[in-house]
Amino acid sequence: MNEQSPQDKLIKSIDSGSAPGMTEPDYVLCLCLERGRRELSIVANLSCLNVFAPLFLPADSVSVTLPGREVHRRRNLRRLWLVIFLLAAAGVRADDWQTRVDLLLQRGFNSLAEVDARDDRPALAEVEDAAAKAPDWRALRDFIIGRPLRRRKLLNQQLTGLKNHLADTKTETSNDEVLLLNHIMGADGVRRPWGLYLPPQVTSFRPLPMLVALHGGVSRQSIYENPVEVIKESPWFALARAHGWVLLFPFGHQGATWWDNTGMAGIKHLIRTVKHHVNIDDNRVFLGGFSDGASGSFLHAMLTPDDFAAIVALNGHMGVGSLDGKLPLYAPNLAMTPVYAVTTDNDEYYPTRQMAPVIAMASRAGADIFYRQLQGGHDFAYHASEMPLVGQYLRRRQRNSLPDKIFWETGDAAFGACRWLQIAEIGPWSAADWHVDHNCILTDETINWGFAGIRGKEGITISRIDRGGYAEAVGLRCGDVLRRAGGCEISDSFSLKAAKETARCGEPFEFVVSRSGKRVRLPGILPQPEGWFLFRRDVPSAAIRAEKKGNEVVITGSRVAKLVLAVTPGHFDLARPVRVIFNGRVIHDEPVKPDPAVILSEYAANRDRKALPVARLVFNFADR
Repeated sequence: MNEQSPQDKLIKSIDSGSAPGMTEPDYVLCLCLERGRRELSIVANLSCLNVFAPLFLPADSVSVTLPGREVHRRRNLRRLWLVIFLLAAAGVRADDWQTRVDLLLQRGFNSLAEVDARDDRPALAEVEDAAAKAPDWRALRDFIIGRPLRRRKLLNQQLTGLKNHLADTKTETSNDEVLLLNHIMGADGVRRPWGLYLPPQVTSFRPLPMLVALHGGVSRQSIYENPVEVIKESPWFALARAHGWVLLFPFGHQGATWWDNTGMAGIKHLIRTVKHHVNIDDNRVFLGGFSDGASGSFLHAMLTPDDFAAIVALNGHMGVGSLDGKLPLYAPNLAMTPVYAVTTDNDEYYPTRQMAPVIAMASRAGADIFYRQLQGGHDFAYHASEMPLVGQYLRRRQRNSLPDKIFWETGDAAFGACRWLQIAEIGPWSAADWHVDHNCILTDETINWGFAGIRGKEGITISRIDRGGYAEAVGLRCGDVLRRAGGCEISDSFSLKAAKETARCGEPFEFVVSRSGKRVRLPGILPQPEGWFLFRRDVPSAAIRAEKKGNEVVITGSRVAKLVLAVTPGHFDLARPVRVIFNGRVIHDEPVKPDPAVILSEYAANRDRKALPVARLVFNFADR
């Protein structure tokens, strides 16, 4: 015969009515019984065994003789414990589904210090299974919306032990501001730094605005050597600090630019990481940058606008993401996200004379642009006077996540989403009459003489001639000493730069050189400026125009083969039918049933509490 376990001995003693210490037990008894008895687990110190035993065991298994008054008292206690037990069981079930949701949402976002953009999103089956455990869609949605407040203590735990680069100490739970240097493993498997500034207000219950700052020179070969100092010296850091905003500062370089897959995926993942750990105001997330950072900001406004309330583009180029990143960009999309843009007159890369026509074209296409022209070159020397104006502009901006009107155009269905509508597939048909292209031709007036030289006693000695350049065309040779260029005497690089500033494309220009002791004149006409389109047009695009009034949405589409409409409470009245008209035809006119799986999957993907739909309507037009 097998030796009895302590649990079995206790059960037997209870059945016989001879359990020791029935009135003053020294054990915690955890009862796991289902219509009979299952195994009883002994845990220390619960003083109600004499109540639990009669409650859960068959009546004939308890033979303790008690006075009538005591029986009555214990009967009332049993009723009370039954209520407590049922409430506790309900709480356990609630905790169970909430824990499942939390664990699913935690995946890939465990740490601020080490982030991995390669972490996959939860599988659809996992999302559906976790969402199905919730009591109803409202409970799930309310639970998700309240997550940041419940995570305040977890944020403090994250900060403990991380180096605060403002105090040069390890941070504890305090109200002090914090600057962290964290790392992200990019989609390409390369580990890169990123900065996060948290103002003192982060400990409050109030959701905070967040500024995402993109630095310039993103095509450099390597990351900045001292990223902490780059952040501290950045005017964007000073702006966030002055207004009490969270600052997200990613770092990029060649292979992870603001317009390639790795860099763009990194920005998106970091925004969601910060939202997971910090109580961010979803309607006040701003994106800004200088030079390449400004060009990247333009790109995201025209391609992936849903996170942002406004963008700031200082000395940027609207078309870089298309020309260098080969991405389909469309100026009318800037109508959905306000832009604060600045150009300078003597910018050697993107001067006002070249960028002003671009801004004008975008404005005619419907872009919402506040544009300023300043004096200066391609530098941030004006930041002291301009950044306070930028701050005032952003403070007045809040994202309209559920606008009544939408225009969106895309040449790639991967970038087909804008607010509550998405072009999920592009058709092969001809464009509608109203679907016209908004583009412009840029000209490069940069003078490239096509030679290199070394400064000598009498001028600049030519050391290299570029094939096909102007210097080769007029007969300049290696070994020639350049004495004059245009009307300028040449003695060093400064005089050569002054000569270049007087030169104009398509006009006569003469070099004078010393060659074998003789003075030789080399006249010619500088090449005409090259021209190209601001935006590449390698693929056909699809476009939508939508207007919502009450529960009715009227959509006009061009080349749209598949359309997705997100339904959010408050934006639509779920008690009434939702009517959708596409190109004059009613394609939906019935009530919409909320789907908990849609709620959970949308939040897992976007971490956005202000734009959290409960259903997605999918319409296919491929067989039109």
